[in-house]
Amino acid sequence: MNLQIYFLDKNGGLGEAEAASWGKMAFFERAHMDANSTNKAIINPDLMAILRCPLTHSKLRQEGSWLVAEVGGLRYPIRDGIPVMLIEEAALPAGVESLDAFKSRFSSAIVTNDSK
Repeated sequence: MNLQIYFLDKNGGLGEAEAASWGKMAFFERAHMDANSTNKAIINPDLMAILRCPLTHSKLRQEGSWLVAEVGGLRYPIRDGIPVMLIEEAALPAGVESLDAFKSRFSSAIVTNDSK
């Protein structure tokens, strides 16, 4: 394993200058991938300890190439070793037909700016 640090700009691209101005960094550990593997990244345990679901703020666990929220079960993809922590990119849990339905079902667990 090798630890790599990437800076994400506001457009989702990688840029150190943008990261310095935004003050955001994503740390992750990537597994060495061969030509036959498909996105088998292992997220650094130190990062997993601080990552949270952006909607419920619950802890996440890694299941294959997904990070799954403990509360509600939203599944965030890991693409090319990078966790995509955008609510719009999350896969809904079984039995939930839309993001609005998820928000309604888990309204008590959703953290808003008003409830902070």
